[in-house]
Amino acid sequence: MNRMQVLFGGLFVLCSVCGSTYAATRSTPVTVVNTGAEPVPVTVLDTPAPEPMHHNLADESTYTVPPDRHLIIKYVSGWFSMTEGFDILRFDIRTTAPDGTTIATNFLPVSSPAPGGSTLDYFTLSQETYIYAPAGSLVSRTTLTSNPLLDIHNLVITGELVPIP
Repeated sequence: MNRMQVLFGGLFVLCSVCGSTYAATRSTPVTVVNTGAEPVPVTVLDTPAPEPMHHNLADESTYTVPPDRHLIIKYVSGWFSMTEGFDILRFDIRTTAPDGTTIATNFLPVSSPAPGGSTLDYFTLSQETYIYAPAGSLVSRTTLTSNPLLDIHNLVITGELVPIP
């Protein structure tokens, strides 16, 4: 016999011995009995899908998260203008939880070219983020500039409202 015949013969015997005997055997139903102190861990598969949301904080400077949802802000974009020669010193999105806890996430608007002949400086903001706001939170914007005449033309937060199970 050559090596190939031995190899295939051995493989055939191995498959015959280990084959379908175990695969065809079905297990019997199992009943799990646990006490309240040792519950059976489960995974909830039937949860409602998150709802997409976007809100323009230029129109209204605040957004209130619905009481039956959490908000995950995933993207912030906007554009601003103010008198030429001044700067945006600080810009942030704040979440204030119902218990009063406030968290500020800072962003850095960048200078954009102004249209020809304009006496204004333009700034844009376009950034991915991950900001969590619990149910009932207030989402707001805060700015600090070297000129009080900042005009916020557009400031959109985009994310998901996640139902509370």
